[in-house]
Amino acid sequence: MEKRDGIGTGAGLALIWLCSIAPLTIVLIPLLLPALQVHHALNTAQIGIIASTDLLGASIATISVPLWLKRVGPRFGSVTGLLILIGATLATIAADTVVLLAISRVVAGLGAGMVLSSGITLISLSPKPARMISAIQVLQLLVAGAALLGTGHLLANAGLGFVLSLVALISLLSIPVAFLLPGASITTHNQSVVWSDLRPSIPVLTGILLYFASVGMLTNYAGKLGLQHGLDLSTTGFVLAFGTLGALPGSALASFAEYGRREIVALISASGVQAIAIIIILNEKSGFIFAAAYFVIQACITIIAPLQVATLVDRDQSGRAIEGLAAMQLVGQAIGPLAATLFIGAVAVDGAYYLGMILVLASAGLMVSRGRRATSD
Repeated sequence: MEKRDGIGTGAGLALIWLCSIAPLTIVLIPLLLPALQVHHALNTAQIGIIASTDLLGASIATISVPLWLKRVGPRFGSVTGLLILIGATLATIAADTVVLLAISRVVAGLGAGMVLSSGITLISLSPKPARMISAIQVLQLLVAGAALLGTGHLLANAGLGFVLSLVALISLLSIPVAFLLPGASITTHNQSVVWSDLRPSIPVLTGILLYFASVGMLTNYAGKLGLQHGLDLSTTGFVLAFGTLGALPGSALASFAEYGRREIVALISASGVQAIAIIIILNEKSGFIFAAAYFVIQACITIIAPLQVATLVDRDQSGRAIEGLAAMQLVGQAIGPLAATLFIGAVAVDGAYYLGMILVLASAGLMVSRGRRATSD
């Protein structure tokens, strides 16, 4: 197994911050989607397409960026990604057709994906990549919680353009932080890929892909589900913001169950609890129950995702498969909402949540089967 030398504190903190704010517009999709639907008179099919455009662009970036990042370094990749994200976010405000809207969102996702992918090399060099991912995930959800808390109110009173302008401003102010990342001289994995080293990690990566397809469904359609239950836009924003606080207990539980059979038990338990929470959130109409169930769903995400990273690192001793982690997560989140359009109606989104529940359980089956081998090796 390759030795991981670690990264500096400044670069590590910069990485955590950048990976937390880069996907901000993706995180806000549950609230932005209803506003975009009204502003552009989107039909059901167009809603599904727009829900996936940011993640489509991000997926393209996570697949393509590793091909050239070694020549320019994480610093250049992050700064360039932030500049693209700013330009595309402002273009979204000016878009006056559905086609231009979709293009601007794909490009925005491309910029966000460039920032995220630029950090993958640093994560793979970390002595504890699972904990690095957990820290990023917690801050992502805390940033999202703060954003969701105010976005519903801002959309209702200041409009969509004002919210998108704030997102662009945050990205602009984050550019100096990106300069704390290493340049092109950063040590990277240069050894050739050996299929026998990567083969045990393929089921794990597949499980991650399925799980994050479910995450895309559960989060992107949460805003529409709240409105479907009769909640107003401001209340829905508050409920979604409250739900993101589930990241805190979820992350603590994931750290406790990071190794051995506790990891398997935690994956099975969290997947089962998440499935139950999905059933509850679909069938209980009150705002309190909706908030509690969404809190549990978010807590389970922050339990399962870091444990998936730990399993991936354990199964792939070369450390190379982690370079595909962001691609699997973002591709999953991109295809999830798009696939869900086959199961939702003009108003009801129940089908998306039932499909998401099935994928949660299927992913757990893949992760646990590999976990059993890992504990017996």
